[in-house]
Amino acid sequence: MYREKVPHKGYRLLADIAEKIADADAKESNYFAVTSNVDGHFQAAGYSDSNVLEVHGSIHHLQCFSCQTIVENTFVPEVDYELMSCKTLPQCKKCQEVLRPNILMFNDGEWLTERTE
Repeated sequence: MYREKVPHKGYRLLADIAEKIADADAKESNYFAVTSNVDGHFQAAGYSDSNVLEVHGSIHHLQCFSCQTIVENTFVPEVDYELMSCKTLPQCKKCQEVLRPNILMFNDGEWLTERTE
């Protein structure tokens, strides 16, 4: 459902302000956003990945429990809305183990931090 949501206009307004300041200083892309959001709305509003620090990770990436890799999230879940459960789980192409979102959850000692670092 996150993927279907459109960022509100505030994201673009912030980018416009930052770009005007950058243009005034004659510097390119010298701004960035630091966010605890995991939904990718800054990128959807036009920010480049290199101008966004997602301190809690992103739902647009998955991580492998077993081989400790991070991959782009292309998984499209098939949801049973009656049971509110997922019929299939994403699998790692390297080792076929279950993937999880590459986001920091509460008391999460398993979150891979490489993208954020």
